[in-house]
Amino acid sequence: MQTQISEQALGLQAPWYIQNIEFSSERKQLDIYIDFKKGSSFLYGEKGPFKAFDTIKKSWRHLNFFEHECYLHA
Repeated sequence: MQTQISEQALGLQAPWYIQNIEFSSERKQLDIYIDFKKGSSFLYGEKGPFKAFDTIKKSWRHLNFFEHECYLHA
């Protein structure tokens, strides 16, 4: 249920999903790990669908979750 609420809050749609959520009160940090289902197809503008063969892991700083820094990892 926690991931479903977070997916809705972030506006994620299939094939994207939240793989894991880590929260550290000591570091005051929330990390959300996003992935997609293997073999998924994606649209690029009005072109596609395209299959993903290679991926690069990236991280982005998101808005704070209350006083905790929030990072998205995909």
